[in-house]
Amino acid sequence: MRTMLSPPVILAPQQPVANARCSLQELVLRPGFQLQVIVLAESDRGIGRRFAYRFERCAGMVVLDEGDLVTIWESPHHVPAASILYEVVQGSIFESLSQRRGVLSVAMPEERLDRLHEYLVVTDFECILVLSARPPQVEETGTAP
Repeated sequence: MRTMLSPPVILAPQQPVANARCSLQELVLRPGFQLQVIVLAESDRGIGRRFAYRFERCAGMVVLDEGDLVTIWESPHHVPAASILYEVVQGSIFESLSQRRGVLSVAMPEERLDRLHEYLVVTDFECILVLSARPPQVEETGTAP
């Protein structure tokens, strides 16, 4: 197995949510490559806000345990932020995952990968990595007791 040095992964917070515990509520992949991720963010006072992230042109996605991303969280380039949605602005989580032993991947033309962006939806227990040509539509869908 050859080892290539890749640039560090740097995440840019896209949606700040202060002091909230977050949980994945729903994950739906529809025909036509539409992905919807519903997350509940609960404050210390027990007030919950529900957010929907809709990716219209999802080229791929993977659900990970937050522990699978320990190399990113421990990176000197990682700046903790209370955010649910991040964009990968440098490096590639997808690339590092696809090179792991035992991971099968389908060849994708390089020019297509260059047009895709990586987004990371982060909750307390799951992280959803999404490859998409466009940022998601984000909507606050209500509150929950």
